[in-house]
Amino acid sequence: ANSRRVRSILEEHVWPKVRDAGYALPEGCGLDGKSDVFLAQEKKKKRIRNRLWSCLECGKKFKSEKWLDLHLSRKHKHLLRNTSSVCLGDLCEIFDCESSSHKDSSWRPTTCNEADAEHERIHCNNIAHTCFPPNQGRTAYRLHDEFIEEVCNNVRCDHQGTRVKLFERNINTPFVVLYWILFAVCFAGLAVFYTVYYMTFGDTSLPRDLRKRRGYSRWWGMCGKSKSKVA
Repeated sequence: ANSRRVRSILEEHVWPKVRDAGYALPEGCGLDGKSDVFLAQEKKKKRIRNRLWSCLECGKKFKSEKWLDLHLSRKHKHLLRNTSSVCLGDLCEIFDCESSSHKDSSWRPTTCNEADAEHERIHCNNIAHTCFPPNQGRTAYRLHDEFIEEVCNNVRCDHQGTRVKLFERNINTPFVVLYWILFAVCFAGLAVFYTVYYMTFGDTSLPRDLRKRRGYSRWWGMCGKSKSKVA
């Protein structure tokens, strides 16, 4: 199950960038899905519909992928690549599989331990150096830096004592920046509009009742001055 979760995260956030860059992951590195010990088992799973899965090795059907995983582990152990040293499930702590597998808003993450996060951050950096050796060219150097920035540097605890969510910042930041740019433009536009409007129309733009009050105030002031002169 952990291997499947990590594979899903890599397929969404990491492997597309690697493919688009025309880069080939070194065989046996921690992110190499082709060397995953559970790869053969994953290929023997077929989703028929929402709550029905089938084992392509023996044809049995199951109500969930979880039960199919258990079946493959118990009945088809020969599919495991015992010679492989890569298990994507070992990266679960780095990619925080626990929170990524819970979409229910009522779920609350467990407390984050900074010492454990530091250990996983070191593990993450080692994987980055192995899968994207900086001395193997510009592409590897760029992918290395991006992986460190987007993944490894975010394997940490936030001020609330929970794990920082990976990839979330990169998704939301452009929208936040765009929002504030639009807000500033609208505010500046309104300020210019009202300034020009006031300078052009002046008191004529005031409400009728307010103009009457201003006229009444001027008339009363003039009457007061005239009375003082008569006295």
